Amino acid sequence: MTTLIDTSGIASKGKVVLFETIFNAATIGIIIVDADGRVNNLNSYAEQLFGYRKYELCGKSVEILIPSAYGQVHVGHRNDFLVNPSQRTMGVGRDLQAIRKNGEIFPVEIGLTPFQDHDEIMVAAFVVDITHRKQQEALVKEQAKELERFSKRVHELNTALRQEAAAREQALSVAKLELKQKESELTQSFQKELQLMELKSRFVTMASHEFRTPLTTILSSVSLIARYDGAGDADKRAKHVRRIKQAVVDMKDILDDFLSMSRLEEGHIDFRPEVLASNEFITQVNEIAIEMQRLAKPGQIITCKTDVQQEILLDRNLLRHLLTNVISNAIKFSPEQAPIALDCKRSSNELVLTVEDHGIGIPEPDQEHLFERFFRAQNAGNIQGTGLGLHIVKRYIDLSGGQVKITSKLGEGTKITMTIPQSAKSFADNEHSK
Repeated sequence: MTTLIDTSGIASKGKVVLFETIFNAATIGIIIVDADGRVNNLNSYAEQLFGYRKYELCGKSVEILIPSAYGQVHVGHRNDFLVNPSQRTMGVGRDLQAIRKNGEIFPVEIGLTPFQDHDEIMVAAFVVDITHRKQQEALVKEQAKELERFSKRVHELNTALRQEAAAREQALSVAKLELKQKESELTQSFQKELQLMELKSRFVTMASHEFRTPLTTILSSVSLIARYDGAGDADKRAKHVRRIKQAVVDMKDILDDFLSMSRLEEGHIDFRPEVLASNEFITQVNEIAIEMQRLAKPGQIITCKTDVQQEILLDRNLLRHLLTNVISNAIKFSPEQAPIALDCKRSSNELVLTVEDHGIGIPEPDQEHLFERFFRAQNAGNIQGTGLGLHIVKRYIDLSGGQVKITSKLGEGTKITMTIPQSAKSFADNEHSK
């Protein structure tokens, strides 16, 4: 509902003076506009606000105070307002702009109050310069944007710091893991070096003791041979020659064990398999058997049986080490006249090497320790040996990926079975490694 202020009752001069005093003392611009949009009156504050004197504006269209870009639009709004006049509170509606006499455009807030002067509708426009407020709002907005940018930057920095911290933590974890691995490797290397030093020290001690017996045998036999210079002493000389040969073999075995063990411990022995035709394999096995036969005791016959029709994948040096070690043990721990059997078979998946003797056998309690370094069975007695032979055999078999099994009965003999993989995959892996 429209509220019109009726001023027709203001008749007395005193009331007019009072109205003018209040009108001009107001700290807000007040402009009175008639129904045609012409300025009827304005107060002192409005004069200061727009830079006009009262006489310069009175009778002029109010659009003189509106920037030209908005003047025509303002005429339409003014006409609509006069059709349905109503009080409009300051701050309601969109942002407004005004223009001073000097052409300066500034933001304003306008409140409108329609009233009736006699029979004519008038409008009182209350104008406030909100330049400072707009500047403050703009400053607040800019500060808000700056704060937002700062917050965003802080968030980015925090994210980057977290990522950097995570990366550093991961790098530290990796470094710790690498350090731990290196420490473990160094510890293992140190332990291995200690074991190797202990092994060499123990072997030197053992070898010095073991060498004493064959050397004594050699010295005594040489001394006795010098005395047996008669025609009827041939058998005695031959006996001592055999003793010298056996002592030399024993010393050679000790040195071979030492060299093999040292190379194994230092990692200087690799498994280098090659494909051997069946006849090549059989020839090499027979040659090893013949060599070992020369070292056999009187009456010890080494029989060699090979049932191999296919190619063999094998390291030649490994084959020699395995057979010479095992046959040498069979010779040492078997009496004279006791046969030794070497059997070689090739199945679809493995090569099986078996050496069987009829020697002193191995006590059952000792059999679980046979592959330990320097271990010798209780019944080995004064038989020459280092206790490394079977340990070396086990290490060589491990290199080939195979297995070794020992079955023995005290007083009846020992059977050692060695298996080496011969599957199609083994041949394929060998070809791939070339």
